[in-house]
Amino acid sequence: MTTTTAAELLASAAPTLKDSGRFAAISFDNNTLTAKADGPEADAFYIAEATPDGKIVLGWYTTDRWLSESIEADLMHTGDDLAELIEEELVELDVPHRFRLDHFRDDDKRYVFRATCPDFPDAQTFAKTLLGWEAAFRQLGDMEADDDE
Repeated sequence: MTTTTAAELLASAAPTLKDSGRFAAISFDNNTLTAKADGPEADAFYIAEATPDGKIVLGWYTTDRWLSESIEADLMHTGDDLAELIEEELVELDVPHRFRLDHFRDDDKRYVFRATCPDFPDAQTFAKTLLGWEAAFRQLGDMEADDDE
């Protein structure tokens, strides 16, 4: 019986995520999978990193303050909790959905929503999780492209 490492799991999920057509680009380098959000005018990325202890840290990242603030404003006006919105998407996809979401500005001056995820049984479950995150974020702020463009 072989055990798949977190990094191998991320690498294995990349083709499924590319095939989904929901991201502008997908890349895997070393222990990090990066999915560029498709839609917002500003750059935004979903980044999943395999940690040395075998966990996966998944987050949404942008350097654009206005994009981050547009998401925060939507959440404030609706009273929704982002973690709950993501969990609703994950329930629909029938994947584990328990995590604590942190929101901060990191040392690289990126605005971040991030969580350490539960263990994933396989790459397909991780891919569904990232697709659930994408579905939740796509509905917020300026994450979708304007139809006028």
